[in-house]
Amino acid sequence: MSSTRLLRLNSAAGLTLLLVAGCGSIEPGNGDDSTDPNAFITGVTFDWTTYKEMADGSDNWPLAWCEDGHQYTSWGDGGGFGGTNQDGRVSLGFGRIEGDYPNFTGYNVWGGKDPESNDALFSGKVVSMICMNGNLYAWRSSGSNNSALKWKQIIRSTDKARSWSADEFPESRLEGDVGLPGLPYFLDYGQNYSANSDGYVYIYTIRIETTDTWEVQKPGVIWLARAPAANEAFIDLANWEWYTGAGPTWGSIDDRAAVIQDSDGFMRNSAMYVPGLNRFVMVANHTARNQGNIVIYEAPQPWGPWSVVMKKNGWPAGETSVVSASFAFGNFSPKWLSADGRDCVFVWFRPDSWNSVECRFETAATTVQ
Repeated sequence: MSSTRLLRLNSAAGLTLLLVAGCGSIEPGNGDDSTDPNAFITGVTFDWTTYKEMADGSDNWPLAWCEDGHQYTSWGDGGGFGGTNQDGRVSLGFGRIEGDYPNFTGYNVWGGKDPESNDALFSGKVVSMICMNGNLYAWRSSGSNNSALKWKQIIRSTDKARSWSADEFPESRLEGDVGLPGLPYFLDYGQNYSANSDGYVYIYTIRIETTDTWEVQKPGVIWLARAPAANEAFIDLANWEWYTGAGPTWGSIDDRAAVIQDSDGFMRNSAMYVPGLNRFVMVANHTARNQGNIVIYEAPQPWGPWSVVMKKNGWPAGETSVVSASFAFGNFSPKWLSADGRDCVFVWFRPDSWNSVECRFETAATTVQ
């Protein structure tokens, strides 16, 4: 990590946190610079001297870290690493990232310009991936349009993204509709899912408010489900149990309770465990799509209580002159974390390219609680 002084990106503005039936109900409105005084992670700072941009024309870039030491990713509507909107363009591609930040190299594995294994064999979009037992699992939708609000399905690769099962797990297909869970995303537990200790795979879903427009779902409600990791039980929705309240308690989908509520809405979320801090972080796009509206949450458990770390409109405008367009979706790298969990790398897409920068989690205490 760079030792250059980091630029402050949060303020001390307060935010009321209400606890409703054991879940976090966050109503900050549509203001900037909101920080929850109850948070353990109190802010995120970014070192813009470490900023990198690549893969012009390609978007999304979720990250999964496997036992081989490499990270794997996915992109849409472009040629991937070394490609452009015209050169190697595919609807859906998968790649491998080798090395440490900032001296890393990206390779196109499946689809894109000069892929190592296969040309893209089916279309769609992926914004959530994990690696577990050496296998990659990804939530695939039909595309970046309102059809993505209607269904997502788990696909799997057993050979590090060189081939994928397009329709192997119909029992994983989550049908979204108004009032129902949709837009699912995994909670990432680090390299090969090894930071997980309770044997569950956790999946967050966003309540669908409309299926007519590809846009942030407002008001925003997030639900949490889990299923055993053993024998890939999480692939079958029949094995999911849903968070139903404080305790925590778990039950049927009909008894589900929200873990976060925010009137500004949600879209394209990501979630990750930070081992060094023993905290969970979540990133979301709020209020409007592709306008740089970012919110970062933190919590001591997957179910919360969740606190706002940073909330911005039009980010990163006003923070740096090196980025000309706005955040659309992002995630923290599960690999590029320091041992104490404080130094991090944030990877996001702005329409349309890979963007990354070193960052640091600021905390309310010098030691982990």
